[in-house]
Amino acid sequence: MTQQCPSADQLNFTDLAPPNSFKIPSSVGPLGVLYDWVNLYLDAVQPNPFPSDLLRTAINNPTNLNVQQVAKYEAGFIVCALIALLYFFLMPIVGAFFACCRCCGNCGGAVKKESRCLACNRGTMITFLIMCTLIIVAGMILAFLSNQRMTAVVQPSLNDINNTLSNISTVISTVPTKISSLSLQYDIPKAKITTGLNGEGLIIGNTVVSVLGVSVYPTLAAVRQIAKDIQADTSALTFINASTFSLQKRQPTLESQLNTALTNLNTIINSQSCQGCQVLQSAVDNLKIGTDFRQLPSVQTELSKMQTISQVNLSSMVDQGNQSFNSIPQKAANQTNSTIEDIKNVLNDIQGSINSSINKVPSLNSVSNTMNSVQSSIIQNGTDVVRYDYYRWNVAIVLCCMILLIMVFNILGLLFGLCGLGCRNDPYEKNCSAATGANFLMAGVGFSFIFSWLLILLVFVTFLVGANVETLFCKNWKNGQLFKFIDGPGNLPQNLNLSVTLNISFQLSDIANNCSNGSLYSALHLDQKFNLSDALSIGKYTGDLQNKTNNLNVNVSDVTLLQDAGIQNLKDFKSSGVDNINYPIFNNVLAPPVVKTNIPDFLITLNNTIQAQTDPNVRASLNTELKNLETLQNTVVIPQMEDVSVVQRNVNFLVNSTQGFQSNIGGTLDSIANLQLRLNNVTDIVKNQTTCFYNMELNYFQQYLDWVQRMVLQNILSCQPVSDTISNLYTIACENVVNPWNAFWFCLGWCTLFLIPNIIFAVKTAKYFRPIKTGSSAPTESTASYEMKIPRAKTNKIDNISY
Repeated sequence: MTQQCPSADQLNFTDLAPPNSFKIPSSVGPLGVLYDWVNLYLDAVQPNPFPSDLLRTAINNPTNLNVQQVAKYEAGFIVCALIALLYFFLMPIVGAFFACCRCCGNCGGAVKKESRCLACNRGTMITFLIMCTLIIVAGMILAFLSNQRMTAVVQPSLNDINNTLSNISTVISTVPTKISSLSLQYDIPKAKITTGLNGEGLIIGNTVVSVLGVSVYPTLAAVRQIAKDIQADTSALTFINASTFSLQKRQPTLESQLNTALTNLNTIINSQSCQGCQVLQSAVDNLKIGTDFRQLPSVQTELSKMQTISQVNLSSMVDQGNQSFNSIPQKAANQTNSTIEDIKNVLNDIQGSINSSINKVPSLNSVSNTMNSVQSSIIQNGTDVVRYDYYRWNVAIVLCCMILLIMVFNILGLLFGLCGLGCRNDPYEKNCSAATGANFLMAGVGFSFIFSWLLILLVFVTFLVGANVETLFCKNWKNGQLFKFIDGPGNLPQNLNLSVTLNISFQLSDIANNCSNGSLYSALHLDQKFNLSDALSIGKYTGDLQNKTNNLNVNVSDVTLLQDAGIQNLKDFKSSGVDNINYPIFNNVLAPPVVKTNIPDFLITLNNTIQAQTDPNVRASLNTELKNLETLQNTVVIPQMEDVSVVQRNVNFLVNSTQGFQSNIGGTLDSIANLQLRLNNVTDIVKNQTTCFYNMELNYFQQYLDWVQRMVLQNILSCQPVSDTISNLYTIACENVVNPWNAFWFCLGWCTLFLIPNIIFAVKTAKYFRPIKTGSSAPTESTASYEMKIPRAKTNKIDNISY
């Protein structure tokens, strides 16, 4: 019988809680389109790839920095700087010339003569001025929003950085605790194995019984059947012997009486007075014995042997053999108790070894300490950052308010001017509302010249900082070039090299790009410090377990299937000669009838003959013979026939019983001998069972070690918190801070640049709001007092002006 190893159960381990995931969502909001415009503009200003060589030189050896290479890389920024520089110097100069021009009554004075295109030109200028105003107002609103967004995210960004670093620090600091907790679930496979160990002795014994029982039970059943055959054969021989004796004992009497009847009947039949008696002659001639029972062989010798053999209680011995064989499981349990206790001790030792191995997983304390240091620095300087941002916000608000003031002058100028134009019927007619509108426009022009240099200065400073941060860091952070530069050998000095600072060799680009679903163990190349696969190799822990399991052995040589007396009894039965009796002679002797004439039929014929007789003497003689034959039939013939039947039945039984007699008993004896030898050495059966058990133990250990490795790689050393940290830092720095910062200078620069066409269209429009100087209704000297001449200090008197 082939032993089949049972499959191991699937163990259910309780997974550790996954590390906290602190992911800051991107909150671009409605300004997202504006941010995209800014980035498109910056891509145009700075289309160059990441300057690895320049940055390496600037960081490690700034004195060797090649100015030409820097200028080539920063060409777009230099062009912007030149434009800003021209704006910075030219606007005040142009403003000064414009002021002088106004003092002379020019530059925004009045239309000198009426023309056919006057209304068209005036409408065109007003339209362009309105468009400039709307564009600047839109830029100003976006600048206000960006500035407010910038301030609104400063404190939350500091909090987000603090929370992000705190989360990653917490995740890293809990690594030792989580690793230690893994050992607690070692009890699951240990309990499973211990449960199996407690019944392993019985299992080994039952396996022996199961494997050998296929042969043992049929063999013992065969012995039990032989025991029944012994009793049956003995009984059959007893009947044969007794019946043969009876047959031979009655045979002389039968012969004597038949001869007498034969003689008497022949005398009567042959007399002249017996009428019709010739019909009896044939039957009378056969009134002889049909067979000679003295020819039957004697079975006394075989019977004597069988009686001796049957006295042995072979069935009881079979019961004892079954009982002894069925006691094997308990014997095995008793014999394996000490070895099982040794295996349990080995399980405890394995637990300590596994704990020692997994506790060697690097704790990443250096990373945690660095995170704590950075977090402390942020907390310490966070107040200063908020304060400086408040100053920045105030400056930005003031300058935005300057633009707002200019736009207010534009709007008031347009409103008053258009109202004045609507009320004036004659272009030469003086109108206070139109003149006031012109003065508002010129005031806006004046403030534009006054504050433009401050605006362009703020725009350029914020642009220079924000644009470089975006193009050099944020853009290359997003495409991964920044991390490749950091990973490059020699790109950073030792004090800035994270691998050196954290005392861990790793590629930041791998962490940034491939870490979201991976493990820190691979990302940080922790295998250089600790080989997890080797530490969790099952072969390191199961050597002693295998040796102790191999010591599980049982000795069942004292189990006796059949006692020696029983075996001898089978041998005696085999040599009893019961199969050598000459059964064919019995069949030959017993086959003929006891009497050749069928006496009952003859008696009927004889009775009929008697009825036909007329001679009383003949009738009386025949009646006497009739009665004698009836008595003979009942007292001798019938008992003989019954004994013949008994002998025949038992002979036939013995003939059938002894078919294959020698081979049957011989095979049973051989089977008992072989099985007894097999019981004396059941090592292969026990070995197979212990191998099954050991493989099951290995399976449970492997499940536990696989679970430990999965927890370490995917949970304890999960890369997700690190990936989230990098993503959060990008969101905080680039999306929440740099984007609104760049949007602010972009919108402020937008407004500042559009001040130039605004000045032109405001001056042109103001001229059309004043009355025409020449013509029939030329303005008087007093009318000129409405004209705003910068920087005239004289105050016009308007009390005597009449409208």
